[in-house]
Amino acid sequence: MANQLVPSSSFSSTPSWTYDVFLSFRGEDTRTNFTDHLYHALVRHGINTFIDHRELPTGEEISPTLLKAIDKSRISVIVFSKNYASSRWCLDELVHILECRKSKGQMTRPIFYKVDPSDVRHQTNSYGAAFADHTRKYKNDLEKVQRWRTALTEAANLKGATLNGGQYGTKKIRSIVVELPESDVIRLNPESFLRMVNLEIFINHNAHFSGRVDYLPNSLRWFDLGTQSIIDNTHTVVLNLPSNFHPRHLVKFDVSYSGIRQLKKFKNLAKLTWMNLSGCEFLEKIPDLSGSPNIQHLYLSECKNLVEVDDSVGFLDKLVKLDLSWCSNLTTFATRLGLRSLKELNLYGCTKLERLPEIEKDKMKSLTSLKIGKSGIRELPSSIAYLTGLMILFANGCELQNVPDLSGNPNIRVLDLSDCTSLVEVHDSVGFLDKLAILILSGCSKLTRFATRLGSRSLCELYLGGCRRLESFPEIEGKMESLWYLDIQKSGIRELPSIAYFTRLRRLEASGCENIQLLSFGKKVKFDEVSSYSTNLQLSLDLEGCNLSESDILVPLDCWSTLTKLNLSRNNFVSLPDCISKVVNLETLYLRDCKRLREIPVLPLKLEHLYLDDCTSLKKIPKLPPRLARLSLCNCSGLSGDEVAKLENNLLNEEIDLRSYLKIIYPGNEVPKWFSYTSNHPTTIQHLKEFVGGSEFCFEIPLKLQVGETLLELALSFVLEPRYYSYVSILINGKIFEPARRYYEDRKATHVWLALVDLREQEQEQQGDICQVVFRFLNGYPMKSCGVHYLLRNQDKSLHFSASDDPQFLIF
Repeated sequence: MANQLVPSSSFSSTPSWTYDVFLSFRGEDTRTNFTDHLYHALVRHGINTFIDHRELPTGEEISPTLLKAIDKSRISVIVFSKNYASSRWCLDELVHILECRKSKGQMTRPIFYKVDPSDVRHQTNSYGAAFADHTRKYKNDLEKVQRWRTALTEAANLKGATLNGGQYGTKKIRSIVVELPESDVIRLNPESFLRMVNLEIFINHNAHFSGRVDYLPNSLRWFDLGTQSIIDNTHTVVLNLPSNFHPRHLVKFDVSYSGIRQLKKFKNLAKLTWMNLSGCEFLEKIPDLSGSPNIQHLYLSECKNLVEVDDSVGFLDKLVKLDLSWCSNLTTFATRLGLRSLKELNLYGCTKLERLPEIEKDKMKSLTSLKIGKSGIRELPSSIAYLTGLMILFANGCELQNVPDLSGNPNIRVLDLSDCTSLVEVHDSVGFLDKLAILILSGCSKLTRFATRLGSRSLCELYLGGCRRLESFPEIEGKMESLWYLDIQKSGIRELPSIAYFTRLRRLEASGCENIQLLSFGKKVKFDEVSSYSTNLQLSLDLEGCNLSESDILVPLDCWSTLTKLNLSRNNFVSLPDCISKVVNLETLYLRDCKRLREIPVLPLKLEHLYLDDCTSLKKIPKLPPRLARLSLCNCSGLSGDEVAKLENNLLNEEIDLRSYLKIIYPGNEVPKWFSYTSNHPTTIQHLKEFVGGSEFCFEIPLKLQVGETLLELALSFVLEPRYYSYVSILINGKIFEPARRYYEDRKATHVWLALVDLREQEQEQQGDICQVVFRFLNGYPMKSCGVHYLLRNQDKSLHFSASDDPQFLIF
């Protein structure tokens, strides 16, 4: 059995450990030999270890100090020796250790020193004799004896180490695992390897070597330094492989982020399957690896000075994953590739690699993922057609000038060519990749030709945003039944086919298309079967900054019945045409920064959110639809005081019973005059960490203000100062009504925030006869005034605002 010592990062993070290791042992057996050597070896390696140097007299109870030491130890190591079971003290220790293992998640590791684990497990031989004595001695407490038996059996079943015969100490050690949380730091002495001639497994995560590693035993099968030196680059392992290092049985070699400089000794490692050299910044060349034909995983990412990878790497038949990402100086990477088992090839960020190796015919059918994004690759070889199993191709940010015929890659699901600023042309075959689901060409600023026809039936998302030289959209072949997202924003596209061709379209981003002809959206469909366009879908249409005027939307579009979100910001409307009311399912309308907009005669009845920020010419506020929940009028400087007063009066009077929830921001410098209760004197917050030093307004309102009247609804308001954002939170009866949030509107002047709240939705939160409202503002963003007004319900169920003072209304 392999010897293991494992401080594990899987421990619970809740306990506060005092010791790394607690040693449980029988003093008369091992105190002066094995346990003493083990203790000093642990201490020498920086592992904080508890050992009790006292001998406990026969019959004495285990001390509270010892129990506490077990509780506060990360790991318990139990040294089972010939006479361990004869000690009641040892057995009580063992029971407590196993209880801590269950309750605290502590690690427990047994060492069987000159005893057979079977004797411990079944209590035979010396352990059987000891329990015969215990049974006689404690015949009146046989439950205790049974607890000891159960503990021995449980401990013997744990993974541990067996030391028999004449081999002890470092020569016997076959496995070492050091796996620590990142917060712990211990140092390992590399000279310890000199005597570990039988070491097969060494795993070290987060512990640091105190010097250069000049020796590694040839018996190694698994050498794993993990990512231990990412935490602190000053502790990078200096690994100097000696000339006599020939680990013929090595299976895994992980020295990521170490100081290794060369791999000359890795010529004939037939059993090697895993090699991780990621982050080895001094490594310049990967040598001939043909002598290691069984490698399945080869990780070389972030080897910043790696220049060359030997051609043999291109023909490792068992290789499944090859990662060379961010090897920024790599210029030579195999001339040909014939990796029969390869599934993933990652060359992302290899900025000096200008070409992709030629693909061997019929030898790369297993490759499913190819990542060459942000590399210096200028063209894809025609032999890419031999990658018949390819499903994912990331080539974003490359120097590609064209995309070749991909008809030989029918299984591609994702094709990312975004930000290929030199890309001019995409082959027509891309438009007919039947399994293609996501096609990304956004940011290809020189693209002029993208497939003349489009018939990819599985296409779900198409990104053409930022393709400023692309003027025409492909002709549609048949129905695009899967396409739900289309992005053409800031492209040069002038005309789209009818949206009716896209039978499942839910979102169309066309902002910044200054030359788009909106009437093309309503173009007649050429064949009857496309008329199955679903009216149950919800479509979001973004036409921000498309240079549109009233005449462009006088004719209803064939998608209007499905529109729920419409962005017409930064366009040239003076008056929004009445036909906008025909968008019967519209819920959100953006008209921000329409500098010429003066009025909106009518709005759709189902509208819930209306954003008119920075409409500086707006003179008239439209009649608010009954469902409106949000109205933003930031920087609408053209609104007169009378128009604002009209808005406030509408809320006070006839419109108030049409809505139960509404938030508005509009120009102004005071809480509405009809508010009964206002305050200009906040208190300073000291009790809340998030708001310490901020200001707070607190109002308390009786729920039954007058005979026959009940508080039904509240109006809340505060004044926002001119700045980019404010940090505000509002609580009603302790429940957050307005979460702590920033208002990011770039306000040029003071604005008023106003909200209507239906307290019927808060009924379950009501406590007693008081409704409490608290406004909180972050330190540095003080508010000058806040106000609360209330709506009452009479016995006849009529609604009205109370404008009279009430002495029961309290303001803090």
